Amino acid sequence: MSRSKAKSAFIWNGLDVLMRNGVGFIISVVLARLLVPEDFGTLALLALFLGIANLFVNAGFSVALIQKQNATHTDESTVFWFNIASAFILTLALMAFSPWLAAFFSLPILSPLTKFMACNIFISAVGSIHNVLLVKQLDFKTLIKVGSVSTIISGCIGIYMAIAGYGIWALAGHAISSALVRTVLLWVVSSWRPKFRFSYSSFRKLSSFGGWIFAAHSLDTIYQRGYTILIGKFYGTHALGIYNRADSTQQLPIGILTSLVTRVTFPLFSSVNKDTVRLLRGVKLSVRSITLVTTPAMVGLGVLAEPFIGVIFGEQWLPAVPILQVLCITGILWPLHAINLNALQAQGHAKLFFRLAIIKKTIGIFTLIIGSFFGVMGIAWSRVIQSFISVLINAYYT
Repeated sequence: MSRSKAKSAFIWNGLDVLMRNGVGFIISVVLARLLVPEDFGTLALLALFLGIANLFVNAGFSVALIQKQNATHTDESTVFWFNIASAFILTLALMAFSPWLAAFFSLPILSPLTKFMACNIFISAVGSIHNVLLVKQLDFKTLIKVGSVSTIISGCIGIYMAIAGYGIWALAGHAISSALVRTVLLWVVSSWRPKFRFSYSSFRKLSSFGGWIFAAHSLDTIYQRGYTILIGKFYGTHALGIYNRADSTQQLPIGILTSLVTRVTFPLFSSVNKDTVRLLRGVKLSVRSITLVTTPAMVGLGVLAEPFIGVIFGEQWLPAVPILQVLCITGILWPLHAINLNALQAQGHAKLFFRLAIIKKTIGIFTLIIGSFFGVMGIAWSRVIQSFISVLINAYYT
């Protein structure tokens, strides 16, 4: 891959990430001032279940398609139909599961809310391959158009619903409209269309890599979103809403900075996965570049957390300040973790990726459970401990 194409990909990806996250942040600020922490906490309860369902839909095949340098149209169509079938089944399963979920958390609103949000699984699956192929081709110029339009339209819908008094349904409407508009636009801008063909040979080959990635990502999702169950069940939706605000605020700069690098580096690393020297050089450059930015950004956010939360989101969110300050420590470490994992996936080390995930997430889930006995702050500190351990393990094996 030429240096000029790689540079162009970084620039357009950067614009895409900044545009979507910048507009998304403005929308989140408006919604945070119009709604209450309980609304955000209630919707956050679904994060684990929707996250796992979306993983089952994709099952690591998107990563496998990007990693495979000579993927055919048959490979792509096979993954598409697998995604559609899985999404349909899981959407129905989550809808059927919704009454039990509402009873478990003693929140009747969760039943209709879960059924509505379950539709997001199928909607996203319809456009997943189009998105994967654009990323693989490093066509971030097209993705910025899709992302910008879908973010703005869904944001307007969410804000209108919040002003009109729909409460938590404004957040749900925002999420569903975002997925729907994005999927429609992906079909419009992409010339790729699936063939009515499913190859068991392609499925087996892709699953040999994608299956391990899916298993690893499942463990990661359970850990990353497991706190929602613990906080929501034992401390209530208000506490979960506050924690979720701190987490999403910390994730904003980290998400931007990490996406600027990892979204481009994975296809780039995959294109040179046979050249160890070039791959190692790329990993070192990526780590140095992102560390120089993330460290001062997280330190600054931690120091200015109180005025930032109070001025931007409002006084009702001030309890999120100490949680945010703790989570900023994990923000310093996360980019190193993400880049090392990108390198492992690009080299095709799916089994090693999964084994490391088992070790890290077993430790992480253990620390999360122990931390939950010390309240919401204990959960935040448990994530710091797990982040340190993950970086050490990844650095050793990469």
